[in-house]
Amino acid sequence: MAISAFDKKLEILSFVIFLHGKLIRLALVLEQMGEDSARVREREAKALQAIDAMRAAMLTTWSGNAKSVMRDLRAINADAQRRVRELEDTVDRVGKLTSVLERIDKAIALVRNLL
Repeated sequence: MAISAFDKKLEILSFVIFLHGKLIRLALVLEQMGEDSARVREREAKALQAIDAMRAAMLTTWSGNAKSVMRDLRAINADAQRRVRELEDTVDRVGKLTSVLERIDKAIALVRNLL
């Protein structure tokens, strides 16, 4: 099913912008904790590239089902948020951060596949 409705695309784009903001926050929290934030900053750049690509394609038809994409993005976000909260309480921050970034990679890939 194609996504042609502007408001549906705008909803998806807005959510990716929200996730980008969460990455910025995560990088700052890691830096405050004395941890390396380079991998998070890389995801920030990838998310921003996806945002720019989505903005450029707002007037074209996207491939996918908007409802399904939003459901998946919300689930990915909820899982990533839970793992971010666990970062402060875990000894294995590197492992926990890797699992967060895997979720972010999944979200970025999901929206890139729309274009």
